[in-house]
Amino acid sequence: MSRTHFRTVDDAHAGQRSPVVTPSPALLIIHCVAERKEGYWQAFSLEFGLAVQGDTLPDVKHRLESMLVSYVYDALVGEDREHASELLNRKATLGVYAKYYLADFRSRVERVWGASRDRILFSEPVPLQPVCLA
Repeated sequence: MSRTHFRTVDDAHAGQRSPVVTPSPALLIIHCVAERKEGYWQAFSLEFGLAVQGDTLPDVKHRLESMLVSYVYDALVGEDREHASELLNRKATLGVYAKYYLADFRSRVERVWGASRDRILFSEPVPLQPVCLA
């Protein structure tokens, strides 16, 4: 029986071999919140405490995804590898968690009374590539 392991995915570092990791399934999803504020969007990840800004929702989603790829790559095999434990266990601030759970609560209430699109929850998979080892 084979087990599935993972390698980091980063187009800028294609061709390099990264170490194999075996994370628990719960660690493979990054929870994010994006909000529109005064004509621009900002997005935050609960895991790793990353933040980006952009003009549109798709823009901040793309920027956050790109940042996640670089962040995980650097923590596992890049220049920040010696600090991997700290970086991969880093979390967002209490304020970001409050935004996330408030948005979650509002989205449940708004399903009944109509939705606002000023704060959006979304998830991103951790940027890892499956590698099957026999």
